[in-house]
Amino acid sequence: MRYSLYGKYKNGFSFIPSKSAINSYASKNHAEIEFPDIYRQQELKEYIDEQTIRLILEYDPNGAVDFPGYVYSKLSKRVKGSYMASYKRDIGREQVGYSDDEVTKKLEDVPNYDGERYKELVLEIMNKLTDKVDKDIFKQLVNDNKTNYAVYRYIHNKYPEIKRSEFDSKLHYIQKLSVDLIKNE
Repeated sequence: MRYSLYGKYKNGFSFIPSKSAINSYASKNHAEIEFPDIYRQQELKEYIDEQTIRLILEYDPNGAVDFPGYVYSKLSKRVKGSYMASYKRDIGREQVGYSDDEVTKKLEDVPNYDGERYKELVLEIMNKLTDKVDKDIFKQLVNDNKTNYAVYRYIHNKYPEIKRSEFDSKLHYIQKLSVDLIKNE
């Protein structure tokens, strides 16, 4: 039963290698080659074994369900619903690269602001904000490095008419404005 589940899902893990790997392993006509991800397959096998042991410990021999039926139904649901679902969810997330310098290259793309440029950027954002509550929120975020809740408490004490939902929308506006200004550089 464990091996049938492993066999059913093991081919769901593959990775498309980098162009340099494709060039070294295949000709130009076979550029769509996918290699099995043996580490994920090994992890799947270990997960199935672990869940089998857990199900054996959870099984109630006095219950109405027979042991093989219990383990098979629960194990297949856990593998499909938990392990495979999390894998499919994580596919769209950014992965750390396979080459040694890939992380360094990604870090080089992130803008690095010195003290002067940071001050200029803060002033640009401050000038774009027209509402005094927005300006106070931004000042609290920049100067005091507080959590969102601490900033809300400060703003609510200063402006009692500002409710949490209005504060959240103002905070979202400030964050979007800041990100847009940084991206447009």
